[in-house]
Amino acid sequence: ALGLAVVEEGAGAGAGGTADDETSASGSEAGECPLPVGALLTLVVWPRAQAFNILLKRTGPHWRRLGLSLALREDRRCILIVEVHETGLVAEWNARNGQTCLCSGDRILAVNEVSGNPFRMYSLVLATSLGGALRLQVEPPPRSTVPKLEAFARTAQCLETL
Repeated sequence: ALGLAVVEEGAGAGAGGTADDETSASGSEAGECPLPVGALLTLVVWPRAQAFNILLKRTGPHWRRLGLSLALREDRRCILIVEVHETGLVAEWNARNGQTCLCSGDRILAVNEVSGNPFRMYSLVLATSLGGALRLQVEPPPRSTVPKLEAFARTAQCLETL
């Protein structure tokens, strides 16, 4: 079990944030916390697979947007996920598939069986229209390398948003 400190509205905040930061982090809306003060929260952490495949279908209201910021560098032979946005096909996928969700720092190794050239893979994503499907082969990095990958992504020559 994980001890959860609930901050009431107007109370002081820790870690340099505000009271609103802490209450919104607990999943509340409009400043109300759904858990009573002193409540215990059980947290289960699942290990991520070393590699996995996902299938994104270009359907629904967000069919045009994956909801990703990406870094492309040919010498890396993959597409680096810099950021996962709150809306888009990937956010919808993540909400339904917790153990195979896409995260910042993940690498896309192939798109529809095409691998090795991030610009060609990116072109395939752009060319897939309404009703089409994208099969992505994904490799999460070791968690210890994520800060380095994020630093690389911020300085990448080609940063794209899908």
